[in-house]
Amino acid sequence: MTESEARLFFPFEEGDDLEDLYDERLFEYKQFFLTKAVVGRVFRAKIDKLLKFEKAYSVVSGTELPTIPEQIISVHFPTIVSEAFAQFEQVKGDIRQKISRARNSTELVPHVEQLIQVVRNYYQAWHSEKDLEIEIDSISKEPDSMELLRAIKAFESEGGKTFNDILEQKGNEDLQKEMKRVSLLLEKFD
Repeated sequence: MTESEARLFFPFEEGDDLEDLYDERLFEYKQFFLTKAVVGRVFRAKIDKLLKFEKAYSVVSGTELPTIPEQIISVHFPTIVSEAFAQFEQVKGDIRQKISRARNSTELVPHVEQLIQVVRNYYQAWHSEKDLEIEIDSISKEPDSMELLRAIKAFESEGGKTFNDILEQKGNEDLQKEMKRVSLLLEKFD
């Protein structure tokens, strides 16, 4: 990458503090990964931009381009809804903390990749091939975690336990909406 190409991915004015600019822009990337609904192809496109940004910064600042270690995370979620939800919230929270603390793309990218994989595995636990005849507002808007937890507790108080029970039990509209949302989102995930 030439310096003129690098300026396309890392624009700056003469006299700018490149390190401060880097930190500001890295923060913007982290905010994206922390606040947007996780969709694999969208997040991977953003990772590609981040890597071009990182390479451009390396060129214009004369610093060495860090290597990104490959990390594989394997999280399998149980079929019991409350257990899967609790495990997902814990793992997702841990990964988001790591994303927040990342100081460069070398630290950030593996955690974002982990987040993508964990979310995908969680969505697969919720996924249903059955066509749920229920209206949802938006597939990309995640429900409030506390509202979802309340719906899960109500579901359990009526004898529901597993993801299959969501399909069979009446009166758990919030969980059926989440199942439909996640099933539709999973189709567009990769």
